[in-house]
Amino acid sequence: MHDLVRLHAAEQAAAATREPALRRLVDFTTLTAFSGAMLVEPLRTPITPEPAVPDCHPIAFADDTAARAWFEAEHDVLGEVQRVAV
Repeated sequence: MHDLVRLHAAEQAAAATREPALRRLVDFTTLTAFSGAMLVEPLRTPITPEPAVPDCHPIAFADDTAARAWFEAEHDVLGEVQRVAV
């Protein structure tokens, strides 16, 4: 039983350190995707996403070409972030 308690405590500690990092990743990816989407589709109705992490700094794309390249390169990451954020 003692080993199970120790294993459970270790798992809980690992989860506690992963949560803030995951939140930063979700915020960064969401805000960067929003920034890129506004360049790709400028007539889209803007929203103002609120980051959970106040010091989150999304990528500021130079133009829609850069935004499209980021979307293409990060396609898999975007899907995973969407999966874990829901």
